[in-house]
Amino acid sequence: MGRKLAKWGTISIFLLLIISFCYILADCFFFQGSIQYTYETLEGEWNIDIQSADTDITDTVTTPLSSYAIKVNSKDTIIELSTTLTQQSFPGPAIHLSYELCSLEVLLDGELIYSYGENAENIYDLCKLNHFISLPKDYAGKTLTIRISPKYIGAVTSLTPVYFGNYSDLMIHWMRSQSFTLFIGGFMILFGTILLLLSPAIIVFFHARKRVLFNALFSLILGIYVSCYQQIFGLFEQMTPICLFLESVSSYLLPFLVASHICFTIQKKRRRSYIILSTIELLFFAVTLFFAIRMPDTIPYLHLALCALCILQAPPVLYSIYIMLFVDGSKEKTTNNLPYYYTASYGFLLFIITVLFEVIRVILYTFTSIPGNLHGKATFLTFGSSIMVMSMIASYFLYIVGNHMLSEKLAALHTLAFIDPLTGLSNRAYADSILRNLNSTFEDYGIISLDLDFLKSSNDTYGHLAGDRLLKNFAEQLKECFPDAALIARMGGDEFLVIITETSPAFYTDHITELNHRLALLSEEDPELNYSASYGCAYRHEIDDGNPLRVYLLSDERMYLIKQVRHREATRKNSNKEVEKS
Repeated sequence: MGRKLAKWGTISIFLLLIISFCYILADCFFFQGSIQYTYETLEGEWNIDIQSADTDITDTVTTPLSSYAIKVNSKDTIIELSTTLTQQSFPGPAIHLSYELCSLEVLLDGELIYSYGENAENIYDLCKLNHFISLPKDYAGKTLTIRISPKYIGAVTSLTPVYFGNYSDLMIHWMRSQSFTLFIGGFMILFGTILLLLSPAIIVFFHARKRVLFNALFSLILGIYVSCYQQIFGLFEQMTPICLFLESVSSYLLPFLVASHICFTIQKKRRRSYIILSTIELLFFAVTLFFAIRMPDTIPYLHLALCALCILQAPPVLYSIYIMLFVDGSKEKTTNNLPYYYTASYGFLLFIITVLFEVIRVILYTFTSIPGNLHGKATFLTFGSSIMVMSMIASYFLYIVGNHMLSEKLAALHTLAFIDPLTGLSNRAYADSILRNLNSTFEDYGIISLDLDFLKSSNDTYGHLAGDRLLKNFAEQLKECFPDAALIARMGGDEFLVIITETSPAFYTDHITELNHRLALLSEEDPELNYSASYGCAYRHEIDDGNPLRVYLLSDERMYLIKQVRHREATRKNSNKEVEKS
């Protein structure tokens, strides 16, 4: 088992290195070398006009749009941005905008060239984040007007940059900006899926904790959330409603997954309160999922409710991590699980910290005058999720290594305690433990008791090395004659024991005949020693109460009867030889 664990651990790390290497190659050859023309951020003079029932703001800025502080919490607000385009020397001119949950109109000298979301029926018709808009060839010198109409709370937390360049280059630029998220999200989904499929085998064959199944689900959900939150499938417009739904469902599951992770990790005596917390958060998930399906327009408000729940959940979660690291962790110091335990716990702590930073960021950008783009290149949660999954991988590797070392130690201890060092057979201690449990293991069985006839004379005549050779060779013959035996053991000195599960008399007779034949051949090959053994066999069904010890004693009695006969025959032969010599 130890070798299997080491083998699978090595394979896991090798696959991880291959995936990382493939990502590096993709990043170098695909993302870094595909842009053919220059692109720019339109940061010239922008005219900004904001109109709503209670607001009428007109302003002109020359600073980057992303630094302009604006908060819109009214559905009737219209934000109009305008600037004059200059001639650029690249084909296929286009602009790239990033606005979600808004309707958009893009005009060139008052002529509509792009429209999105004007006839939206619900939030799924407004969930597209990235807008790539082609411009006509005669754009130079014309006024570009972008009209933004937020439809939900938190839809516009700041103005985002407007990128200007070749259409294909803008798409590649966006993909490059999302390469880290693309890798982290895709890797977590891949890792979670593979681990989910392999977890039953890992639990059964590697005796891993059932937490591995939960960790696989955790990684999968995190990967889905990170990927969908950043809309890495945003180039496919038909995928954006699915991204929003999966983002919502996975985010509503996160509090439940966090509490469940604690339940799997913390000691049983402290588990009750976190089971209650998990139950509450599972109910929260069920309620929010109902609203997300039946009333999708409530999704922005459900996200704010999720932020509030995360803040309320933070104190008990942080306290549990303190318990795991500094109370329960100190009790793990005497076990091989210490590196595995601490790696997983510290990874979880860093993940929780990044979740809190992400929640605070969302609240600040939504309810204060601090400008900020909620859909940046990478969020705190993206980094936290990557740390969480990397700590999972590292902890599994440490667990495999620790179990390999432990299995090697156990194998060494087993050899010392239960293996006869001379013959390699089981010793008396192990045989006694097997005898005690024979009745619960087999319905019927036979016990063969064997005794070497000439061990003492071989030791006296040729020395103990010759006697050791006799014992080793005899043990090898036993293993070859009884390959299907339940047990072959050396009980001590010249005594051996074989437990067979086939109880027909012919089986015993055939195998003893073969053993005698093999011993006769050995005596011819090694004439210095006399390979001969006495034997006796008894079966469980011969004893009224089926006591294994009484079965063994009966076989021993029958063996000694044969030994006495052979001893008399040997004495008679020696007497006849002495008479002949005289």
